[in-house]
Amino acid sequence: MRSYLPFLFLFTFLSTIAQQPGMPNAPVQQNVPSNTNDKSSTGETLRFVNDLLNRYNKYDSSIRIDQITGEIIFTDRFSELRAYFSDVEFRRDLENMGIYCKDASNCLRSRDTSSGDPESPRKKYTFGIKENGLAVPDTDIAIQRLNQMLNSFSGTPKPMIPINNVSMGAVNDQLDIINTAFRNYNNYDTVFSVKGNTLHWDSRVANVSAEISDLTFYIDYESRWIVMQCISGECLEGSISKDSYSMGLQTSNGDIAPNIEEVLQAFNTLRKEVLTR
Repeated sequence: MRSYLPFLFLFTFLSTIAQQPGMPNAPVQQNVPSNTNDKSSTGETLRFVNDLLNRYNKYDSSIRIDQITGEIIFTDRFSELRAYFSDVEFRRDLENMGIYCKDASNCLRSRDTSSGDPESPRKKYTFGIKENGLAVPDTDIAIQRLNQMLNSFSGTPKPMIPINNVSMGAVNDQLDIINTAFRNYNNYDTVFSVKGNTLHWDSRVANVSAEISDLTFYIDYESRWIVMQCISGECLEGSISKDSYSMGLQTSNGDIAPNIEEVLQAFNTLRKEVLTR
């Protein structure tokens, strides 16, 4: 009998080891990433967040990273946005969440998802992970995990910024001047943007666009307007008039906006930046 005792002991020990994974244990949350912020958790974090986006976002949103360029990339049905790891963080915005430039600069480089045309850079971009109009409970977990992931790449050096991105920054500077003036002195919620070489202006009354190379700009001082004029023939899309479009810039007293000449200069500089980038 003694000769069988070591065998029985070994058999019992091995059987116990084989059964360990099936024994009762603390509940395991299959989809929630670990708290560690090292690079090994990156894939787990992205799977967790993209699963939430797939279930609770209606705009084909997704998040991925490019470790070669050191960028985080957010894509939805409308835009693709890129930013360097160290420049951004995720924040809660009421029932939404968003990706924000830490220093409030225009660090989010954007392009149209369908056409690939460059868009104006942004300071932030918000999106929802919602059910019945309310953020799902895992929204805050997603924000925490994404920020942990970004922090884990905080030492990743930025590559050299391409020339066209510098130009987009200059374009955005001019758009800021223009849109601030129209926000203060125009009654139709007019907003200007640039996509590729096309200037767009959208308001409560029209959505108009034109190739910026086909436009010239001037002030109608008598009417207190800024005028978009086609250089030759008809060039405007979305407007009843196809050769020119006028928009008022006036104070609440009906006087011409005090910075209207600065706005005109911004349009001319914008045209130059778009055509030379």
